[in-house]
Amino acid sequence: MQRVYALWVCLLLVGISNAQVITVDDDGTADYTTIQAAIDASGNGDIVVVCPGTYTGTDNYNINFGGRAITVRSTDPKDPAVVAATVIDCGYLGRGFDFNNSEGPDSIINGFTIVNAEDTDLDYEGGAIRCDGSSPTIANCNILNSLGYIGGAVCNENSSSPALINCIFTNNESPYGGGIFNSGYSDPNVINCTFTGNLAVGAPDSAGGGIYNDNSNPTIINCIFSGNYAYDDGGGICSDFNCGASIINCTFSGNTADAMYSGGGGGALLNNGGSNTTVGNCILWDNEPDEIYLVSGTVTVDYSNVQDGYPGTGNINEDPLFIDADGPDDIVGTEDDNLRLLSSSPCIDAGDSRAVGADTADIDEDGGAAEQIPRDIDGNLRLMDDPNTADEGATHRSIPIVDMGAYESSGLTMVGDFEPDGDVDLDDLAVIVVRWLDLGCGDCGGADLSGDGSVNLADFAKFAQTGLVGGGESHKPVFAPIGNKLLTENENLNFTVSATDPDYDTLDYSAFNLPSDELFDTGTQVFDWTPTTGQAGQYFVTFYVSDGIEVDSETVTITVNPEPVTVPDVVDTTQASAEAAIVAAGLVVGDVTTSYDPVIVAGNVISQDPAAGASVLPGTSVDLVVSLGPEPVGHW
Repeated sequence: MQRVYALWVCLLLVGISNAQVITVDDDGTADYTTIQAAIDASGNGDIVVVCPGTYTGTDNYNINFGGRAITVRSTDPKDPAVVAATVIDCGYLGRGFDFNNSEGPDSIINGFTIVNAEDTDLDYEGGAIRCDGSSPTIANCNILNSLGYIGGAVCNENSSSPALINCIFTNNESPYGGGIFNSGYSDPNVINCTFTGNLAVGAPDSAGGGIYNDNSNPTIINCIFSGNYAYDDGGGICSDFNCGASIINCTFSGNTADAMYSGGGGGALLNNGGSNTTVGNCILWDNEPDEIYLVSGTVTVDYSNVQDGYPGTGNINEDPLFIDADGPDDIVGTEDDNLRLLSSSPCIDAGDSRAVGADTADIDEDGGAAEQIPRDIDGNLRLMDDPNTADEGATHRSIPIVDMGAYESSGLTMVGDFEPDGDVDLDDLAVIVVRWLDLGCGDCGGADLSGDGSVNLADFAKFAQTGLVGGGESHKPVFAPIGNKLLTENENLNFTVSATDPDYDTLDYSAFNLPSDELFDTGTQVFDWTPTTGQAGQYFVTFYVSDGIEVDSETVTITVNPEPVTVPDVVDTTQASAEAAIVAAGLVVGDVTTSYDPVIVAGNVISQDPAAGASVLPGTSVDLVVSLGPEPVGHW
C-alpha cells in the first residue's frame, strides 16, 4: 500500500509545474528505474522525483548531472521518514554523485539517504559526493558509512562552493576529513548539519574527524559536531594551510583528537599553517584532549562557551547544561545525545546577534537571502528572547540576543514539560495524575495549564495537544496579513502586527533583519521606524509569532524612496549657473539643446523640464534649452 501511495505522489507531481517532472521508481512503475537514466533524459529546469526504495547497481552510483541545472529529489525531502526510505546504496562500488561539469546552485539534490559509498577511481576524492569545480546545492541528505581518501562523505576541490543544508553525516571515514574535505580555494556553506561518529584514520597524520580544510574558507553555521575522532589533529574540525573558516552557532561535544603523530590535539578545533579561524556563538565542551589547539595562525573566539576558557570578548567557561549530554546510553558523543539547552543554561541570551550569518542559502525559503539566518538546527526561531534570563550577550537594533550553540531556547517552557527535561513524556503525565483534582495546590507543579487553581479536564485537554496523549494536537498561530510597505525618507512608518491562535496559547512575537534605527516592540507588537536621509532602498523584514510549539511568519518588503527635492528655477540664468544649481539640488543635468530667442540673451536658459518648483526624486534629469540670442535677420 505504501508503494502504491508513493507512486501516486510521484505521478501527481507531473501536473503541478511548468518544468518537466520525470519520475523514478526501482520497481519499474515510473518513467525510469534508475536515477542516471532519468537525469540523462532531463534538461535545465527539470525535476527528477525519486520514489521511496533502495537504488543499487549501475546508473544508481557515480551519478553525474552532466552540467544540468536540474533538481533531483525524493517525494518529500522535508519528511525524515521519506528521506530514510529513499536510499542510494552504492555497495562500495563508487560514489553517490559526481559534480565535475561546473554545476551551480541550481543543480540540486534533495532528500536522500546515501550509504556504502566509496571513491573507487584513482583520484580517491569524496566517498559519497565529489564537487570538482562545481557548486551544487545538497539539502536534506543523510550520508552514512562512506569511505574516501580525502573526504569520507564529501570532497570539495578546485574552487567548489556548494551549499550543504540540513544534512547528517554519520560514521564516514577518511584519513583527511571523515565527513567533509575542502581544498583548492573551495568555500562551501555548511548550514544546519550534524556530524556524528565520523573518523579521520588511516594515515599517521590523519586529521579532521568532522571536516578538514586546506586552502579553503568554509562558512559553518548552526552545526553539531559530536563523537567525531581524528587519529592526529582536529577531532571536530582541522584547518590546515591558509584557511579562513567562519564557525558560527555550532556545538562541539565528545569529539576526540589523539595527537598520535604531531603531538597536537584539538578535540574540537585545530588551527595550523597560517590559517585564521573565526568562532562566534559556539559551545565547545567535553572534547579531548582539549577544545582548541593553535599551532600557527589565529583563532578568534567571541561570545562562546569554551571549557577551560579562551581569550576573547564575551566568552564564558561554564557547564552549558545540555538537556542530556550523554543520552540514554550514557556515552558522550553518540547519536542519542541531547545537546539542547536546559532553561537554566548560561548559554541562553549570551551570544552576539550581530554575528548571526546571512541566510544566503534561504533556508526558510521565503525569498529573503539577505536576512539573518532565521532558524536554528531544529527549525526553531534563531533569535528568541528568554524573559527569565538576564541578557549577557550583545545585540543591535532591538534584535533579541542569540543563544550560544546550534539550538536556540524558545524562552518558553515547553507545554506539558513539567519536570522540565526538554521532553513531554510519561513522567510529565504522572504529574497530572498525582495532582488530579487537587485544590489549592498553587501552580500544581506546573500542571495547572488552564490557571483555574486545580488540575482537571481543562488541563488534560491542553496537555493532549502535545501529542503524547491521543486525541489532540497543537495548532499553528496565524498572522493577520501585514502586507508590503512604501514610504519616503524622513516619513514615519508605524503599524501593529497581530496573530490569532486556535488554542488560545500565549504568543511570542519577534522580528528579524531589521535595518538600523528600526524598532519593533515585542511586547506591544508595534513596528515604528522613520528612515533618515540616505536610507532609501528595499528592506526585507521577517516577523515571527510562536506559541512555543508552532511558528508562523511573514516577510514584509519595505520600500523606502528618497525624499523628494524641489527643482530650482534656472530660467534666464547662464548655462553654467543653471547646471551648478541643478547639481547642488541633487539632480542631474539632462539634454541641453539650443534655440534662438528674441528676449533671453545668448548663453542663458530659455526653458527647463521639469519646471521650477516641481517635486521630483533625487537624481532626476533636468533638460535645458539655452538661448542663441535673437534669430539673425536676412540671408546672404
